[in-house]
Amino acid sequence: MHTSAFIIGRTLLVWVSIKYCAIFVKMFIFQIGFTLFRKMKAAIDDMHDHVIAHEEFNQSFPYAAVTKWTSEVEAWEKDSSQPNPYVVTVEGTYLCSNVIGLLLMFDFQCLAKQQFASGYWK
Repeated sequence: MHTSAFIIGRTLLVWVSIKYCAIFVKMFIFQIGFTLFRKMKAAIDDMHDHVIAHEEFNQSFPYAAVTKWTSEVEAWEKDSSQPNPYVVTVEGTYLCSNVIGLLLMFDFQCLAKQQFASGYWK
């Protein structure tokens, strides 16, 4: 048989545990909200730069190629039986990762030689 002090103590322990969990959850949710707000604010600040970079990137392509690509994408979005423009259809030999690695290594060696010749490593 439990005494009333034991029951009160156990009830108090349960209440404190629930209260602690509620405080922890509230702090966790507040922190997530603050973090998301900070990231959204940074994304909004960077959006203008991204839009400009995207427009400059698009302008680097020939107008005919962009128009053809846009029409292919719109046709595929309306009717999925059309050829998928996102699938690579070029046939031929592709550069494998070894060749790309060798090209990068050669590029770094040339850069190191230029920096050594300019006195950067002295």
